[in-house]
Amino acid sequence: MKKTSLTAVVVVTLLASIALAQPGPFGPGQCPLGDGSQMGKQYARMDRGGMQQHKGMPGIQRLLNMDDELALSPEQKTKFEKMKTDFAMERIDRGAALEKAQVKLRDLMADNKASETNVNMAIDEVSRLKADIQKMRYNHHKQIQATLTEEQVAKLNDMRMERRKEMREQRQFNKAQRQFKQMRRGQIDNDDI
Repeated sequence: MKKTSLTAVVVVTLLASIALAQPGPFGPGQCPLGDGSQMGKQYARMDRGGMQQHKGMPGIQRLLNMDDELALSPEQKTKFEKMKTDFAMERIDRGAALEKAQVKLRDLMADNKASETNVNMAIDEVSRLKADIQKMRYNHHKQIQATLTEEQVAKLNDMRMERRKEMREQRQFNKAQRQFKQMRRGQIDNDDI
């Protein structure tokens, strides 16, 4: 009897830890809400411009900050400001729905008496909400891209390629610096470089 109870506790603990370890819909970041809540952290994981960057397209705020380089028209600026607000509202609503579904799933997984059907339905709901968030990001990306002219998109692509080149050079420099320091400490031989 004790062995069965102990096994049940271990299984429930394992399932609960797996559920708690599931990532949020976005990526790591700081909490702009300042309350340390999971939703605040997920909110912060988005690009400050109102959406996460997608395939080289910067967030809206970054586009607005680059208005001189891109020669944004007043109409484009107005449109981007409205998009920024609309996107943020949609992102918060969808993120909150996802967080609620994740809490429900955690509770079901921690409940020994929860039916497998209910747990599977909750898993499906979390997956559906994550997919909806991915689709939302893609749609936002397409709306931003549709607002820019072909010349502006080409300029952004050129800027992105230049930034990649700079980052590649910085990584190479950092690697060489690390190797030099290791060589000075005698951790690697000149032949290893």
